[in-house]
Amino acid sequence: MSVQNARVPGGDIAPRHWQGGPLDCTGCGYVQFRELPAEHGCRPASHADVFCLPALLGDPDEMVRLQLALRLPQAQLARLIHDPHREVRIRVAQRLSPAALVGMRGVSDYGVREWVAQRLPLALLPQMIGDPDRVFRMRLAERLEMPALLRIADDSEAERSAGVKHG
Repeated sequence: MSVQNARVPGGDIAPRHWQGGPLDCTGCGYVQFRELPAEHGCRPASHADVFCLPALLGDPDEMVRLQLALRLPQAQLARLIHDPHREVRIRVAQRLSPAALVGMRGVSDYGVREWVAQRLPLALLPQMIGDPDRVFRMRLAERLEMPALLRIADDSEAERSAGVKHG
């Protein structure tokens, strides 16, 4: 049974080998499992081969994309930065390399910005001082070091927070 003869549900991804070519299932001992009902939700994304994951990036189920955010290689993880679901973006912020996190500094979601601020290198934190959210600036002040901390000296709430840690 070659991939051309394989039963593929409408809209599903046709099976391909690791180089992207068609699969030949004739010699496979597990070919009978192709006739089982299809799985739904994130289970396939949890167990799919890493080479199949990019094809799932457009999946409408946020649980599938959440699994992708946990499993995608770093080179492809940035494709989920602007995902519509908050939990997916938070997982991306938790996994992205510090250099790639720079692109997430200005996202609108407070929780995502907080993860970015926790993981950004100290040298890049001063770029987030102008954040409009006072609570976020307070959290940011906890990580800032002097001379950058002086830039928010007029922000009494952030200053109080920094004083607790450094004072």
